Amino acid sequence: CAVSGLCRAIVKCDVDLVAKYVYPKASRSMLNKHLSRLLAVAPSLAARKHLLGFYPLSVALLSGEPATVRLILAQPGVSPSCAVESFGGSNDDILRAEFSSNADHARVRKATALHYACMTSNPEMVKIMCQISEDFYTEDYDSKVPVEYIDSTTEAGLEALRIFDSAQKLWCHNHYLFQSGEFVGTNVHGSPLSSFQSSS
Repeated sequence: CAVSGLCRAIVKCDVDLVAKYVYPKASRSMLNKHLSRLLAVAPSLAARKHLLGFYPLSVALLSGEPATVRLILAQPGVSPSCAVESFGGSNDDILRAEFSSNADHARVRKATALHYACMTSNPEMVKIMCQISEDFYTEDYDSKVPVEYIDSTTEAGLEALRIFDSAQKLWCHNHYLFQSGEFVGTNVHGSPLSSFQSSS
């Protein structure tokens, strides 16, 4: 599977190795010095689905490494709504090496990246995805919305829940304003622009 090497590097939480797959011509010293420059490089691997039915973004979120998540998200074609309808095969050794080393992390059909972020109960993972995702109310195959995966029995889980709740309220507010035609964004010059103006 073409994506295997990238996913193995993510599971090992080796940002340098991930960057090397993303930008294979870079030297290790360059990767350490210019990691942010690598985000502009566009490899197709970051957006490709693994043969076992998951995407590198899900793997990066489960790894809990913000730098890796940002590196994957910066690649063209990577979608926060990377839900998978069905999975290919089930090899536990490969899943532990290329999906998540944590046996509690499972592939979930129709789960988005926001679902996987919430599965970690990691405030940083939840924050990253809440900033870009619109999947607050998207249900997975088990009819669960992302917030249902947050473990609120821990301090980290409570913080992740707070972040999710705040982002969800903002998304709902903006969604309502957009639907009512009152949403005001900005044009390329930074001037206010209502949704009515954007169509003319």
